[in-house]
Amino acid sequence: MKKMYLIAVATALLAACATHQERPGAYCGTFEGVTTTASGEKVLTTIQLNQNNQFNSITQYGGQPDSIFTEQGSYVVNGNTVKIIPLNGEPAYFLSEKDQLRRLDSQRHLTTGSWAKNYVLKRTACCK
Repeated sequence: MKKMYLIAVATALLAACATHQERPGAYCGTFEGVTTTASGEKVLTTIQLNQNNQFNSITQYGGQPDSIFTEQGSYVVNGNTVKIIPLNGEPAYFLSEKDQLRRLDSQRHLTTGSWAKNYVLKRTACCK
């Protein structure tokens, strides 16, 4: 049952933003990427930024269907920094670049070096 719910949520999120229209300054859309934890575990992350400044995210650790987590909340944009504010949990910060979001550390700095590529979410769909 939980799997069906998560699949339905993921499908709805992707279907809601299935077009690739470009709008200057638009932050809403779907962003996806495979990141890596400090222990080397792969993490599939999907973040949907909606036009109403609300977000949904799905995170799956290690490709295991029983380790899927969802979050909801709001987001605010300050310059080119997007602050994700979950209903329960700590805020996360991203640098918005053309068609991607880069995760920032807790001091809002970019990760550099060989790990930098592990913190990028690519736009897979735009809002209608």
